Amino acid sequence: MNLIGKKVVHSRFGTGKITNQTQTNIEVDFGGEYGVKKFVYPSAFGGFLTLTDPALQTRAVEQMRLAREGEAAERERRAQEAERKRLEERQAQLAQKRASAKKRSPAKSAAKK
Repeated sequence: MNLIGKKVVHSRFGTGKITNQTQTNIEVDFGGEYGVKKFVYPSAFGGFLTLTDPALQTRAVEQMRLAREGEAAERERRAQEAERKRLEERQAQLAQKRASAKKRSPAKSAAKK
């Protein structure tokens, strides 16, 4: 969603205009003493910034929600992958211990006889 040129309101800086946008950031020119400020996009629309166009604000909040859900899903996927690797490593260690124990076992049996 292209927001360049759209007006926003910030609780501290007042009204400003979006002057630049990337996939992860937006720049807002508040003019006067505040000048240009950078914000994380779309997260800023969850608390810091409000678009003056209600329909655009709704879309921005929806994008923020989807981004957060995607981040949460990615964190969950990484956690599951890490757990899978831990289990595989543990199984490999146990298999190695078993193999090592089997190799020692006949020698101990022979020594006892």
